[in-house]
Amino acid sequence: MKAHVAGFSALACLFAGSLAAAQTERALLIGINTYQPAGTTADHPAGCIYGRCELGTFENLDGSVNDAQAMADLLTSPKFGFPASNIVLLTNPASPHPNAGVVVLPAEQTTHDGILAAMQKYLVDLPQKGDTVVFYDASHGSLRVNSKGNKLTVLVGGQYVHADSTLVPSDAYKGGYDVRDREMTRIFNAALDKGVHLTVILDSCHSGGISRGIGPIYRERALAFDPRDINEAPDALPNGQPRPAPTQRTDNAALVFSAAQQDQTAKEMPAGTEPHGAFTAALLQSLQALPADTPASVVYERVKAVLEGSNVPDQEPDLDATADRREQPLFGGAAAKSDKVRAAALGVNDDGSISLDIGRASGLGVGSEFTATAPNGAGQTVQLRITSLDGLARSTAEIVSPAGAKVAPGDLFELSKWIPADNPPLLVSLWPSNLTEDQIDSAVAQVQASGAALVSDPAEQQWTHVLSWDGTNWTLQQAGSTNPVNIGAPLAADALKKALPAGAKLWVNLPPSRELAAALKPAGSDSAVQTASNLAVAHYALTGVLTADGPAYAWYHKSELAAGPPLPNAPPHSPGCSATSQYPVRTDWVPVGSASAVDAAGVKLNHYSSLLAKVHGWLELANSPADASTDEFYSLALLPSNATAPLPVNQTTHQGDQLRMALASEDRVIDHRWVYVLDIDCHGQGTVLYPRDYSENQFPNAADNGRQFVLPGAPVLRIGPPYGVDTLILLSTEQPLADPYVLNFEGVATRGSRGVSSPLEKLLNQTSGGTRGFSGEVPTNWGIGIVTVHSAPNSAPN
Repeated sequence: MKAHVAGFSALACLFAGSLAAAQTERALLIGINTYQPAGTTADHPAGCIYGRCELGTFENLDGSVNDAQAMADLLTSPKFGFPASNIVLLTNPASPHPNAGVVVLPAEQTTHDGILAAMQKYLVDLPQKGDTVVFYDASHGSLRVNSKGNKLTVLVGGQYVHADSTLVPSDAYKGGYDVRDREMTRIFNAALDKGVHLTVILDSCHSGGISRGIGPIYRERALAFDPRDINEAPDALPNGQPRPAPTQRTDNAALVFSAAQQDQTAKEMPAGTEPHGAFTAALLQSLQALPADTPASVVYERVKAVLEGSNVPDQEPDLDATADRREQPLFGGAAAKSDKVRAAALGVNDDGSISLDIGRASGLGVGSEFTATAPNGAGQTVQLRITSLDGLARSTAEIVSPAGAKVAPGDLFELSKWIPADNPPLLVSLWPSNLTEDQIDSAVAQVQASGAALVSDPAEQQWTHVLSWDGTNWTLQQAGSTNPVNIGAPLAADALKKALPAGAKLWVNLPPSRELAAALKPAGSDSAVQTASNLAVAHYALTGVLTADGPAYAWYHKSELAAGPPLPNAPPHSPGCSATSQYPVRTDWVPVGSASAVDAAGVKLNHYSSLLAKVHGWLELANSPADASTDEFYSLALLPSNATAPLPVNQTTHQGDQLRMALASEDRVIDHRWVYVLDIDCHGQGTVLYPRDYSENQFPNAADNGRQFVLPGAPVLRIGPPYGVDTLILLSTEQPLADPYVLNFEGVATRGSRGVSSPLEKLLNQTSGGTRGFSGEVPTNWGIGIVTVHSAPNSAPN
């Protein structure tokens, strides 16, 4: 099954985008502190009640102007090099120390109409195709009721109604309207249509962040909702489909980086020598510490770690973008490349150990080591070793070197030594391997001389007989029989031809040679792949075949091997997939055409077994969640596109069918968790289906989700190849995963698979061998559940 996006629209509080090298760099920076000038009173329209219309005053802010000025300082610094003349500063009150050459707009323009006019001019009208443009806003954020919306809900007169996100202008206290997300989105799309590469950063609108230097007392950058109903349905394309958000465009898509989730508020320190918004302070610190070409995903991870390490309540940054855009710098261009798994320090514990934002879900075990990506303040490159796993997304590490080194929240580390988590090993079996490559080549020549009709893929083609080596003799066994016929050793063409009846279809199950078997030995006693004591206890067996191009080998699932030839009426499925099992039937066949190809074949087969171990580990974890919480939470439900009831268990889906992912529970869920959905397709490929980005995946949230609801922003799953049994795994955890996309891993069969490999698997390929760690005790702060999907092409019987 392949997941396709069927089109959906979701705007949180922020958009950003940049896909190519810039021609000119520009920025519009807004900061609003003054929301009700001294000596004035709030003006509420007649008949307006609830929410904002109950406010006596509109609270002013302290740090927004400083934030906008600090962003101007950063962008015009030699590190980022934006020309001062292309920086436009719009603040209320006016910034006391604007940069020389910066364009300063009058404070009176921070009204609803003034903000939109500035956005139109400096994001759309003046920039040319290829320009990089940054839009930044620090202000109050809010919501406005929209009974035809599809986002958050607010309580109005005892009823929950939908509301859209807004930025609050300086004239809101006079009864004016906010700048709505939809108004901004239309301007963003106009800029993107023109070919502008746009980065938008909002420290407002239910978004926020923090750095340790700001302090323990925070003011929320949010005003009560506006109860005046917009009554406007989401924008639609001419064909009636929802208009994609700027981050979901297929051309020149935008990146989203905001301070918090849509149902959270931004925070700032209301007093001090130079107050700042919490998120902006963390962002500035990160951009100053990291190289200019650091991927946006890494900037996000550092900012998030600094926020969490500073104990700011109810606040998670939001990054929304395509996978390609996340790997580019925040302001666009080419990013530094790294295929290593990263982790960020969340803080230092009382005993000197370090809390990291990575855990069991990333496949790490105790003993895995990380090295700092940059020296600390003392010029030391710190090395850490994981000492315990503290859940799916958290772990504790000790400082390995240098002694006495200091680590601060937000410090970034790269995986330098990988020890897999202590999942049960994948057990593999080899047929007797006491023949040399030359002896196997001689046997192959005899088979070819016999003229037997050969089967090149016993998992997909009907065969009547199998030729095998038992360690002493070659034996011939008819399908369904338990009595093999001994035809001696060495193999002779005449003996084989005499033993085969007319019309026989022969599967030549070639054993591995001594040389190939030596290349397949586990790296150690604690390897994630272990050799089984016998076939009966194995998960997979190394199986040979003779094709027109010569010998080839694959890992073949033990139960499928024992089942004999495929049934003529077996359910339709893709090659390598099972129509009944969550495990792949086999890996791709690896040819061994000569003795010189043995080493390369061994590397490939070892790689495939390591990937099968990944699938095995996830399925073992999902089926035996010994460490998971027993607390009630949602389960994953798959809803046919034309129904509200979940898809019945074991009902086959067919090519073109569409499914929506939903969460369901019998009782009302109280505890909040972050939700992730991983798909392991029938080829063994792992793909994160949800969330589409780093945001808006905590449930229940302020939208009053109820007992069953479609996951907001989730792709519609359209059934396509490969066909067989997919496994969807629902992860729920109290702490968000730093990078959910580290869960992706490639499959073991390539026909019809999506072919995406994860940083973890790339690292695995570069490592000579791994070991299974000792995971230790894991707190019960997470949950896991599975749903299987049976898929078939349209030719499948209904």
